[in-house]
Amino acid sequence: MSTQVTFLLPNYIVQHATGGLLLGDFNNWNAELGFPLELTEDGSLQTTISLQPGQTYQYRYLLNDGRWENDDRAHSYSAAEGMFIENCVIHVTEQAETVTDTPVIKKATPKK
Repeated sequence: MSTQVTFLLPNYIVQHATGGLLLGDFNNWNAELGFPLELTEDGSLQTTISLQPGQTYQYRYLLNDGRWENDDRAHSYSAAEGMFIENCVIHVTEQAETVTDTPVIKKATPKK
């Protein structure tokens, strides 16, 4: 059974981008399989995808202005092998915090 997880990139990180993709382990970092981010009224970008509970995934956002961005509210961060960047990490549980019954990482507290 999968869990619906909403990824939200806040407007202060989005700045002037109007869209982008969510990429990560769950789609083999393949832009052709990326999950499109939708612009919200407040200028944030979000998407909801299905992930397996009990799994840990790395991810990042590729915005349509060419920037790669991290989620400043990720559960943790992991150094990307062979690169000088960190990927965001989410630990998916069945007991994730919810907003209207959808687990949302935007409510997660960063762990460093």
